[in-house]
Amino acid sequence: MDLYQAALAYTARYATSKENLRRVLWRKLHRAALRNDQEPPETAVIEPEITAIIARLESIGAVDDQVYARAQFRTLQSRGTSFRAIRARLANKGVPARIITALLASDTPEEDERTAATRYAKRRRLGPFRERETTPERRQKDLAALCRAGFSFSTASMVIDTRDDTPK
Repeated sequence: MDLYQAALAYTARYATSKENLRRVLWRKLHRAALRNDQEPPETAVIEPEITAIIARLESIGAVDDQVYARAQFRTLQSRGTSFRAIRARLANKGVPARIITALLASDTPEEDERTAATRYAKRRRLGPFRERETTPERRQKDLAALCRAGFSFSTASMVIDTRDDTPK
């Protein structure tokens, strides 16, 4: 299997972090070995090759953790994802903690979090974005949905208890 061509094809189709690309290449190697009834390759033999491929792709700009993290952050934030969930998703994709921390450091994190919670509630039609009148039972369920999405209880309460006068 030509790992460089596989890495190029993957980065041409998907934005990715260096660590995620490393995982993808390992997965491809393991699947190819299973298909051919072979043992998976030794880590000591393949790891330097994968590292060299990632360094080569990074030098041509095909892989950049900073750019990837910023794009994912914007996408997730516009979708109404909480900072907590964004941090978890980026960490899961192998973005270094220092990059995540720098991205999430904001002048007004409470406002940004409230805006994200409002977007989430609007998308899911929770609280003031519901078509019917909210009952106390429904309010509790909406609060729980926002909290499960990673928003603090105070942020969730603020969004759910807000009166929305915009047409639905």
